[in-house]
Amino acid sequence: MGCKAPQNYGWTERALKKGYQVLFLDQRGTGLSSTVTAQTLAKQGGPEEQAEYLRHFRADSIVKDCEAIRKVLTADYPDEKKKWSIIGQSFGGFCCMNYLSAHPEGLQEDPVLTASGTSAKVAERNRAYYKKYTEDIQRVKNIVHYLQTEDVELPSGGTLPITRFRQLGIHFGFHGMSKSLIPDHWDGNVD
Repeated sequence: MGCKAPQNYGWTERALKKGYQVLFLDQRGTGLSSTVTAQTLAKQGGPEEQAEYLRHFRADSIVKDCEAIRKVLTADYPDEKKKWSIIGQSFGGFCCMNYLSAHPEGLQEDPVLTASGTSAKVAERNRAYYKKYTEDIQRVKNIVHYLQTEDVELPSGGTLPITRFRQLGIHFGFHGMSKSLIPDHWDGNVD
């Protein structure tokens, strides 16, 4: 799936303009760090060895990494400048809360984990999408009605609940994704 370059996140420029320095971390098991795959896990041995190896990828280990990085980066700073600010979303937000619990002395302020701007942005994108693709309003209503009355089996097992269908909407924000999710030839009928 990949991620955008750090400078391409909307909040990065705002943080830099406010005087923050921004450090993006590839937490253990992601990005350019040691990734965990079925193949790398199999090399660890049996189930007990694998479980022991996976312990190193938990939030508490990631928090220890962050605290070690903070201490190295601020080693030559005066005491009043040794604290930093952190931000995270999803699992990163969970790690922020763990950091707050384990090392509050390292934080300049409590991490902000709310998505206050996100809800407004999602609503704005929904309005723009439905303004451009008005025919999809009824399509989505048809799909939701169908999911309320029928069990739709997923290839991975289980059924497709309405809440999971709504998560597809995140892809509408990516260029060209709406056409790949709802092709032109589909007329919106669910029969």
